[in-house]
Amino acid sequence: MEQSGVNDVAKLTEIHHGTTFRDQAMKFMAHSITRNKKPVKPATAASWQNCLDTRLLPILGDMKIFAIDSETLQLLVAELYKKQGQTAKSVNTYVALAKQVITSATDERGNLIIRAP
Repeated sequence: MEQSGVNDVAKLTEIHHGTTFRDQAMKFMAHSITRNKKPVKPATAASWQNCLDTRLLPILGDMKIFAIDSETLQLLVAELYKKQGQTAKSVNTYVALAKQVITSATDERGNLIIRAP
């Protein structure tokens, strides 16, 4: 068990605390495109990447994935809706994508490490 990293505190800390939203978004996009079961279509991938690049990564990109909670998403909504003038439908789309990225965080065994905020 020791060799498998089960008791490796540094490894667990990195899994839970080291990944940024930007890092996880890159993993999420790569997996979404290449997964065997229902990979996303190229147009969807392009749309998601645009949402990430223009709206989500500038705001959430450098935040640690474990630190993003419902309060953070409420601040994201305020930023997008009030300050950037996005429509309610667009804001809902951006928040839904952010939640997908967050909940896609898994350890090396494929176990989810974070629940949706």
